[in-house]
Amino acid sequence: MDWGIILGLMAGGALAAPLAAYVSKKLPARALMLMIGSLIVVMSIRALLQL
Repeated sequence: MDWGIILGLMAGGALAAPLAAYVSKKLPARALMLMIGSLIVVMSIRALLQL
C-alpha cells in the first residue's frame, strides 16, 4: 500500500467536499445535472476512443 497516494486522495477529498457542497447549494439543479451529464458523456467518449 502506498501511503502517499492514500494521503493525497484523502486530502483531495477533504478539500473538494466543502467546495462541492457550496457549489451545489448555489447552482440550480438543472445546471448541475447538465454539467454532470456532460462530464459523463465526455469521459465515456474518451474511454471509447482509447479502445
